[in-house]
Amino acid sequence: MLKPDTRPFPHLAAGTDTIPEIDHVVVLMMENHSFDDHFGMLGRGDGLTLDPKGTPVNFNPGPGGGFVVSYPLPNTVVPLHADITQTWDISHLCWSGGTNQGFAQHCGPASMGYLDKEQLPFYYSLASQFPIGDRFFASVMGQTYPNRRFLIAGTALGNVATNGTGISSANPPNGTIFDRLDAHDITWKDYYPDLPTAALFLPNFLNNQTNGRIAHVNQFLADAAAGHLPQFSLVDPYTAADGAAR
Repeated sequence: MLKPDTRPFPHLAAGTDTIPEIDHVVVLMMENHSFDDHFGMLGRGDGLTLDPKGTPVNFNPGPGGGFVVSYPLPNTVVPLHADITQTWDISHLCWSGGTNQGFAQHCGPASMGYLDKEQLPFYYSLASQFPIGDRFFASVMGQTYPNRRFLIAGTALGNVATNGTGISSANPPNGTIFDRLDAHDITWKDYYPDLPTAALFLPNFLNNQTNGRIAHVNQFLADAAAGHLPQFSLVDPYTAADGAAR
């Protein structure tokens, strides 16, 4: 296993720009959906298994017996009102020892629903033209905060829930990606609508409140339109009161 501070090109000095053709990197981390839920019908990657008529045949044991077969959701609102959850305990019950046969039993039939290109035209347009991660999995089989902490720090410090324990009063021992960017004078901003990811480690937030690095997402649109984006942008989605990103 690689250790902290391990670099992809050890023979180069830390901070060496190996992709000078790229001026701006923008990271938008969404959540709470599987590949099959969003891109199972894409026709690329390891999505849903289709019969000769193009109908998915994937299934899970149902909550009351029988089976729930993958089915098209009527709209994009349904999952938000279903019994789907990403808590540590329920996520592991859904995983079911690696069989992935517990979703319908523990999160209800809506967990077997999927969306298509008519409902997600923008997503499907991007996924049809660019690389996709059909074997990309969450760092933590759990909720939002621990996975966002992994995004910026490579660790959740043991946190498994989206609550007060997911906000640390100190930075992790090896720092965050923002610390590394600062060390090499790489400009960055965390654009957010209601909760900046940087605030999951409070020093990131408190030390950058007044220097413009923590900005409302409307500023991202303005900066992009004006050609003033920093070298690295982290764009956060809206987080509703129930902790699910929209």
